[in-house]
Amino acid sequence: MSIFDDDDIDDVDALTDEDRDALAAEKAGISYEPEPQPSREVVAEKEDLSRKLAEERERFARADERRISAGEARDPRQPQQPQGPPSRLGSRPDDYLDPIGADIWDVRRENELLVQRFEAQQRTAEQNESSARSRMAPTNSAWHTRIIKRPSGTAGDADGESLSAGTGTEG
Repeated sequence: MSIFDDDDIDDVDALTDEDRDALAAEKAGISYEPEPQPSREVVAEKEDLSRKLAEERERFARADERRISAGEARDPRQPQQPQGPPSRLGSRPDDYLDPIGADIWDVRRENELLVQRFEAQQRTAEQNESSARSRMAPTNSAWHTRIIKRPSGTAGDADGESLSAGTGTEG
């Protein structure tokens, strides 16, 4: 005699997994013994342990967040996004959702800042060159060479030749 009567089984989908296992074992001619149900104490202990595990995970997550924020406050050299002028790259991808995209964004942003720094240095160098050239250009200042006529009859000046002096005094 079978545990299940053929008349009782109208729909195999209505059976539980345990009932299906029992039916398959009976058809195979094997005796089926269901898994023993855990005691209420074991179930309560398992639920208590699951709850404690969830609390510990939450506690560690909060501690990790505090550690990360404290590390960012202590180490300003590694900001979340490179500081500087506004970027044409758009917003930075989230590290958790797209770590590779965030790394690529960081490299491109660093490159963009280096190009901007290089261009600023070039402008400064060009300004320095142009101001140095303008200082070197001749002007009518007292520091430029003037021609001084010696009076006739002085030593070494038989024919009234002229002398050049940087300060305007004879030497």
